[in-house]
Amino acid sequence: MLTPPNSIEAEMAVLGCMVLSPQIIGDVLEVVQTADAFYGEANGTIFSAIKAVYDKTGTVDLVLLLESLKNSQELENVGGVAYIAATLTPDGVIHHLNNVHRIGFGGRHGRHPPALTALAEALRGSPVDVRLLDNPIHSLCDKRPHR
Repeated sequence: MLTPPNSIEAEMAVLGCMVLSPQIIGDVLEVVQTADAFYGEANGTIFSAIKAVYDKTGTVDLVLLLESLKNSQELENVGGVAYIAATLTPDGVIHHLNNVHRIGFGGRHGRHPPALTALAEALRGSPVDVRLLDNPIHSLCDKRPHR
């Protein structure tokens, strides 16, 4: 059985955006409801912690996230503070994508649900090329930078 396209780095970028820009968490949660949406087990655990903190406090920051992971004894299981830090770079740049720096969003059959549109809008202005795509599956295989 083939594994669907996935990217641990893209998952990390979404988690980093949720922590650095907590105002988008509600929009992300409309698209991603459970940790099962993540291929990386550590990323799923971090997502669950972010969601739990958000549900409890209405916001998330690095201190609250680390405290939650420590209290649940999951911090070391997800790679420790170093892994969490890798999702959050000071300038917001995703360094793991070489020269592509692109995140593509799209709904099925060319439709863009409001949550995807809101997420793309929230990420605009970042150093990452964010695009709403009519056919995101085909775009996953295209590694050429947009010009």
